[in-house]
Amino acid sequence: MARIEELRALSSDLAKADPENREAFHALVGRVFALLSLKDEDFAHQFGMSRPSVTRWRNGSTAPHPAVRRQVFARLARRVREATSNEEKAAPAGGANFSGQVLAAKGSN
Repeated sequence: MARIEELRALSSDLAKADPENREAFHALVGRVFALLSLKDEDFAHQFGMSRPSVTRWRNGSTAPHPAVRRQVFARLARRVREATSNEEKAAPAGGANFSGQVLAAKGSN
């Protein structure tokens, strides 16, 4: 469950992100890449840019124009929401699936 909470916190931070704040941009991009295990190549392809540009964004040596940052935040927020939804669907609801399997196995003896 900790991962779901991390994803929710990241989603909230992306929603509140200030595209004028270059430091916040680098920090949030780094968090998204780490939590979602994104690769520079995949991200670059999605945005139609070079992998070295994405690498420079991620390591903090450059940042795109604030208008582009706003678009990046929106796309990253969408990816984080999708990941959160997938995690929630995969998580058993309060262990009910496990308990149900145990009870079914006991009843069949």
